This record gives sequence, structure tokens and C-alpha cells, in this order.
Amino acid sequence: MGCGAEISDWDDKAVQDSMAGKNTDFDPKILAETMPQVREAMEHRCIECLKENVENAKDRLRETLDMEMRNPASLEKLDLGATPTVEEYGEFFRIGMERGIPEYEIANMPVIMGIKDPETLERMDIKEITKDLMESLHKSKLSVRFRDVEVADRIMFIDKAKGRTLGDVLGWGPFVSRPDLPRTIHIYQDPGAGKLPEGKQAQRVVIHEFVHLNLHKTESGGLGEMHKPKEFGRIFMNEKWQTSKEWAEVCHKQLAVLGAVTKEATENFGEYESREEAYADPEFIAEHVAMWDTGLKPICSEMRDFFEKHLS
Repeated sequence: MGCGAEISDWDDKAVQDSMAGKNTDFDPKILAETMPQVREAMEHRCIECLKENVENAKDRLRETLDMEMRNPASLEKLDLGATPTVEEYGEFFRIGMERGIPEYEIANMPVIMGIKDPETLERMDIKEITKDLMESLHKSKLSVRFRDVEVADRIMFIDKAKGRTLGDVLGWGPFVSRPDLPRTIHIYQDPGAGKLPEGKQAQRVVIHEFVHLNLHKTESGGLGEMHKPKEFGRIFMNEKWQTSKEWAEVCHKQLAVLGAVTKEATENFGEYESREEAYADPEFIAEHVAMWDTGLKPICSEMRDFFEKHLS
């Protein structure tokens, strides 16, 4: 019997039907039997990715500490010690799925977690904050490349912040000598409201800190030369850290028409020799980007167009 001669008339008809575009739908019975296992496997892989992101960031931080031959600072100790549990990873994934966020996007998001006390690492339930913030990040106008795990590995809400003078600063992105590291964003109680920021306010603080972390990223300028701003920084500055002409013109228009979005945006202006130099101030940039993303305060059409052109 030659190869293939055993094919029956029924098999031959099935092949012809398939070639004609028939019989291409999935069998509902097979789908019903296999989809639960597929979903479970996808959830498992996504959670593994989240774990790997956090552990890789911690490993890189340890390498930096070893390279600099120093002990971790208080917040670095917190970042190394406060690792999400299996349950926290799972809850983060499930909240994202409930909000309709694709698995691949969840796997590349900073993990959101709550710490009641940074000294004891006691956990805090922030499920409602996480729901709103994950959805806000999913719908954010800011491009995902400026807010993924390569920028920040975790977003940590901290209920108690002993020994820190917070003032009006709600979030803080630590800066070390290796600005290429993904960092943990820390968010504290709003000193005015006496509670952690929620909803749009939480989104505002997180986007603000993403901007700071992106502005801290630099690249080598060559042997004997100073470091240069990377992709995000070059939107606002040239290689010599001078305010770009396009950004300066936009800022002139914003201040002339609507003024600064908050008083915090211009609180460092006195440190600069000119208004144009001050436009490159990280606080000024972060506050305006955060307001553009959240819509909490109006910005002029020129600034909105600038952000949509370069940051979306």
C-alpha cells in the first residue's frame, strides 16, 4: 500500500471541505474543555513575569550597592525588603483582568502594593486604589514606554512615613548614580487630607513621579564628556541640558494664558538665572504633564498639542 493510500473517502471529503474554507471554527466542546487550562496557564505566566520584573529590579539595585560599596539607604532597604507575596501578585493580575486590561500589558505594569508601616513591612489593603489606578494607567495618555517596568518596578503606597518631611510632596522617586535602573515609586499620605491619594489624585502623583524617573535617565556622552538626557529628556532639552526652543515657546504661552498649573510647578524658579532655564526644571515639567494626563487643571492648546505630539 502506497503512502497515503489508506485515506478514506470521508477523509478526502474533509480535506476538500477544509480547503474550501469549511470546518475552520473551533469545536465548542473542545473550547469548553481546554479554555480553563489555557486561562490558568496565561495567569501563571503573567504572574511569573511580574515576579521576574521585581526580582530583576532588586538584583540590579544590589549590584549598584555593591559597585558603590555602600549600605542601602532607608528607602532602598524598603525596596529590597517589601516584595509582593504570591497572593498580592495574583490579586494584581485578577484586578487587571477585571478591568479589561490585556495580559501582556498587566505583565509589563509596575506592581501596585500597600505598606502600612515601612519598618515592619506590614501590608495594607489598597484594593480600591489599585482598581482605579490600574484602569487610569491603562487609559493614560502618556506612552506606555514612559511608564512600564523599565521605568518603575513597583508603585508602593505607604501609610506611615516616619522620619520624613513630606510637605506638599506626595510621591517620591529616588535617584541613584545609576539612572538607568527601574525604581520603585513611593506614595505617602496627603498631608492636607490626612490619607493616601485616591482616584485622579493618585493618578496625578504616579504620572508626576514617572516623569521624574524618565528625566533622570541619561546616556553616556563619551569619554570625558557629561552624560546626556535620554529619549524623554530630549523632548524638553538638548544634549547640553538647555531648554529646547519648542518647549520654551509652549511654556511662554501656558504662563501667559493660564499660568502654571500649581504653585509647586514654579517653586524652584528662583534657582535659575532665566525663565527659559527654569522651564527645564523637573518639577515644572512633571506637574504640567500630570495635569495633561489627568485633566485636573487646564493647560493651553499649544502645550496639549506638544504633549500629544511627543509623549503619547
